[in-house]
Amino acid sequence: DLEVGDVISLFDIEREYQYRVDRIELLPEQGQPLQLRLENAKWIDPTTDERITLISCWPYVGNTHRLVVVATPAQ
Repeated sequence: DLEVGDVISLFDIEREYQYRVDRIELLPEQGQPLQLRLENAKWIDPTTDERITLISCWPYVGNTHRLVVVATPAQ
């Protein structure tokens, strides 16, 4: 249910970290050519910036797509 602009809070023992959702992608996966699925998998590669990337299957039943949510530090 996240939308662009929403804030995600992460906590450790000492503090809270807030990230703002910048991008949401819904990528076809099931039945797609290998090249497209490999391109979709690049979302889990390391990045040069600070971000969190959440990846899930969508829809809950069927898993035909990958849902990718990217958030960067909220300032």
